[in-house]
Amino acid sequence: MSKSSFFSGFLKKDILWVNRNILPLKTSSSEELNNILSDASKKFFKRPRYVSITTTSKDIVLCPFHFKNISSESIEDKVKFLAFELLNLPADQIAIDYQLFRLSQDEQYAGIMVCARKEQVEQYLKACDRHRVIPLRLAPYSLVSIDSFCGRLNIAAGRYCVIHFSRRGTLYLCILQNGGCETFRDIHYKDAQAAVRDIKQTLSSSTAMSKQKQFDQIYFFGDSDDKDEILDELKQRLSDPLKSESLDNMLASLTNPGGIFKLNLFKEYALSTRTRITIELALSCVFLFLGFMSFILSMQHMQLESQIEGVRLMYTATDYQKAQEIEKEIKSLNL
Repeated sequence: MSKSSFFSGFLKKDILWVNRNILPLKTSSSEELNNILSDASKKFFKRPRYVSITTTSKDIVLCPFHFKNISSESIEDKVKFLAFELLNLPADQIAIDYQLFRLSQDEQYAGIMVCARKEQVEQYLKACDRHRVIPLRLAPYSLVSIDSFCGRLNIAAGRYCVIHFSRRGTLYLCILQNGGCETFRDIHYKDAQAAVRDIKQTLSSSTAMSKQKQFDQIYFFGDSDDKDEILDELKQRLSDPLKSESLDNMLASLTNPGGIFKLNLFKEYALSTRTRITIELALSCVFLFLGFMSFILSMQHMQLESQIEGVRLMYTATDYQKAQEIEKEIKSLNL
């Protein structure tokens, strides 16, 4: 077995251990997070070590983007400028993360960005510090729910569309191709007709750019009270198979590092799970080495002490006095 495979085996086991010790939380604000953590410390016999958080706060802005005619070096600057336009704040006061869905050879880049005021993100961190838990992730609820939904259905090969009815007037549409995200849109609408029009337009535009002209399945989930009305309209206008689903555990992807979406507003503040485990493993090896060296030095010290004691027992006080007298006689002869 190679060294790399040996250490990767350790990492996988440790990451699984960490995942079992992550407390996934859904919250709407840092104040609610503080209350949830207070209740958790009373509820659990052993305090959770890690927390991964999804938020429904409207102050956490999720925005898809599509840039044309720019170089790859300019993407980050364009994303920062987009965040500035959305929040109207200086760049040093904005927490931001983004993810590219596809890189195009004709200088077109599509992706998704999440941003918020740094002050607000730091309030979440302070709540975690107050309760002595390690924060791993802060992500919008819409992304986490779609990620959990796709993980439960094990969507991999093929072309799918997933639509999350977040609340009345807002839905999120995600198009997946062979397990990767191709398009993500947040659609805000006034009525069912407007929602159906935007959904159909998005599906048509995506299909026009794809080699596969048919969706294997279009999934719907969510608790919006206008979902059924929109579904009835879509069934009349779309030929693709439609299927409504429910999702029991919306927070499953918070403990799964292998999801589709990687966005994390704690990215600048917290180490990833793999990095954290690597550091802990390296420190454990260092402490193990130091402990081994301490044991070796202790054994050598005990052996030396034993030799000194053995030499001391070989001679009596009378022998020592005789040796001193002989030494004096030798010195007198030399004089």
